[in-house]
Amino acid sequence: MPDMDQTESFEEARAGLPDVSPNVSVFWKPLRHLFEDGNPIDPVTVLFYDVGNGRHLPFAAVAKTRGNRLILWPPSDALQVGEFADGHSFPVHHVTLELPNGATHFTRFDANGQRIHDDRVWKLGSFEDGLKLWMIGAFHVAFLEKQVGALEQNVKIPEKKNPERRVREYERYAAEMTRRQINTPPLRGDCYVTVIHLLSDSASFRGPVKPAHFPMGSFWNDWIDGWPDGDSFQIVPTGINVGGVNLLLLTASPLGCLRGACFLGSVNSYSASS
Repeated sequence: MPDMDQTESFEEARAGLPDVSPNVSVFWKPLRHLFEDGNPIDPVTVLFYDVGNGRHLPFAAVAKTRGNRLILWPPSDALQVGEFADGHSFPVHHVTLELPNGATHFTRFDANGQRIHDDRVWKLGSFEDGLKLWMIGAFHVAFLEKQVGALEQNVKIPEKKNPERRVREYERYAAEMTRRQINTPPLRGDCYVTVIHLLSDSASFRGPVKPAHFPMGSFWNDWIDGWPDGDSFQIVPTGINVGGVNLLLLTASPLGCLRGACFLGSVNSYSASS
């Protein structure tokens, strides 16, 4: 951030934008791996909703790793909880899909920064027309608006941990970051809901999008107050490619109010120990 005139307040210099905690920023969360462990970051794609009037709201970052995984970072604090459709809650920092076996698990960090994998996992769900359901996300628009605020973070890197290389990796991260617009219908409630499907190849889905591709069920009533049972709503598709992996994102804005800022989940989950 440029130096400010001493007569100018900190908030005025930010033009009224809200401060964004690194713990909730989809731009910053992928960097924890680099600054904590010193490991490079694979190219990251930031996903944002274009809600019109020049408003672009980032709601997730996603990357394909060298280990043949997809990682998604949602806009939530590591201590915030999400929810599976079966009612089980979990803290989440990021979500990992193991592409070879189709298993998804959640990772969080405790107060000492130790990595913890949640006990709940799920497998890709098979849908008609060759789609495989990865996850469902619901994002409160007011919460996403904070993602466009000002972000500052001081990172202390011990000299013995090769700070020069970490700076180079950060510069590479910023240079290789891409942004993808996710198409949206008109906003009806206070949130957007996006269903993410995995495609085996670019030709496996030829459309059109059908209501059956968007999971429905009583579990929505636990996530969104006033979920419009029996009411139809528009579902808008967007196809993206992340590191050679094709994804289809289906986005809707049903009537109702999201409970909380951000939820991630799946229709079916099970205990990793079972």
